[in-house]
Amino acid sequence: MKKKILSVITVVLIAALVPTSLWGISRLQLKKENTNFIKGTWVETDWDKNNTFDPTDETLYHTIDFDSSKDFNLLCLTDIHYRNDGWYGTWAINYQNTQTDKDIKELVNEAKPDLIIATGDIETGSLNDKNYENFVKVMDEFKIPWTIVFGNHDAEHRADKPAIMNILQNSKYCVFRQGPTNLGITKDRVVDENVYNENTDKYAGGLGNTVINLRDKDTGLIYYSIILADTGDWQNMYSNMEAKNRLSVGARPFSRVGAGLTDRQIEWYKWVIDGLSAYNKEKGGYTPETMFISHIGMKVLDYATILSQYENNYDGEYSKTGFDNNDLPFHTEAEWSSPSDRPYTEYDSSDKQIKDNKEISSKISAFKENSIEKSGNDALAQYWCLADNNKRQDSIDGKNPDYPAPKHIDELVNEISDGYKIHKQNDMFISAVYEKGSTKRMVSGHNHCDGYEVTFDGITYDSVVKTGNIYTDKECDMGNHGGTLFKIKSDGNKITIDSNALYTQKHDYKSVRYVRPVEDF
Repeated sequence: MKKKILSVITVVLIAALVPTSLWGISRLQLKKENTNFIKGTWVETDWDKNNTFDPTDETLYHTIDFDSSKDFNLLCLTDIHYRNDGWYGTWAINYQNTQTDKDIKELVNEAKPDLIIATGDIETGSLNDKNYENFVKVMDEFKIPWTIVFGNHDAEHRADKPAIMNILQNSKYCVFRQGPTNLGITKDRVVDENVYNENTDKYAGGLGNTVINLRDKDTGLIYYSIILADTGDWQNMYSNMEAKNRLSVGARPFSRVGAGLTDRQIEWYKWVIDGLSAYNKEKGGYTPETMFISHIGMKVLDYATILSQYENNYDGEYSKTGFDNNDLPFHTEAEWSSPSDRPYTEYDSSDKQIKDNKEISSKISAFKENSIEKSGNDALAQYWCLADNNKRQDSIDGKNPDYPAPKHIDELVNEISDGYKIHKQNDMFISAVYEKGSTKRMVSGHNHCDGYEVTFDGITYDSVVKTGNIYTDKECDMGNHGGTLFKIKSDGNKITIDSNALYTQKHDYKSVRYVRPVEDF
């Protein structure tokens, strides 16, 4: 009997030891692989606002000839978040990645798209190059045009952004375009010149700033254009480089300390609109309507999604169109397009050089409304504090000194309304959008919510339904994932867009954490 018991114990121990050992070996292999940093290549391409915009230049942009009277199906995916870390080794089976691949195929089969755009964060794993190679393989199987905008996670591991771009360029069907390489931060826009790195900051506008044009096959007019922009990442922060074990590699090109749009990206955006108008005018046409797509949405999304819930607190025009679940964002982090009356503030508070320099600290304090790292005490931050039941209770109990006791909700929303009017006047990007009048729809990912749509002051904001089978929980995206489909067509004078959320997994959960809308307590 004892022998049998010992035999059973031995078998159990071996059964447990073998997978544990394999996992340990896999983890060591992963750790080693993650230190093999990969640098990519790019073509130096300088943008000059005095040059003529040629939308038919296929090296920089992409044009699709189509019957404008028919639906052009644009399928947007986002936050796919492939992984090969955590519990996973470099060669272990990854169920979540496999399930995500199946979900993508299901979405494409349902949407029958003419174009697919993934709005960033394709991956969040240590071997980001391997994840992108898998993504290219999956997407090319559909044999239809597809592309991406970069998200904040895509280049944070061993392969830098140019290396990821090189993988995309090997695809047969990807229409990704590198775009200009000089849309970064100029020295005159930085409060502290000591943190300005000419070798990297000049590239801080990112990669993939480009345009996809829909051109009517009969008239030759561009009837709709999709403007793609890289809102960047945090890969050049000292704390990030330290965490990712690449201090020796140093700051990366086409990354930056914060995320958002640089002033040169905004000038490029205006130049594109003017160029599209001039192109069509030569053919007897008009300025085409445009869609702006980025990974991280602009700060105006926060204003739109908050104020559209409170009819009596805003005197502008809005409408909640919405999807079935129509969740609202809780981490747009959309604060960094540079206001026209303030310099762009580049700093990293984790860097001792900045912490210990009183002169620099005072400059940062003077421009904190436009600094990369905010304190979280403004009206918007207080609103999101109230939306989070955990922080809400902390405020009630006086436990969280970082979040002051919020004001009465009516007063808070009135402040947000006033803040929006100032923001609309001063923020370089949103003021450019209204100045040019071409962009009627802004599409973004990043939120991980189950998708929403709201029309506010003449612009429709869409948060794409999260695609990846990871980070799915009741506090984040309510367990839902899928994509968003846009059907675009023209009657010759007016563009109509039918937008719908597509779900590969859908629940009717009510958030246990984020209140919609926020009420006074």
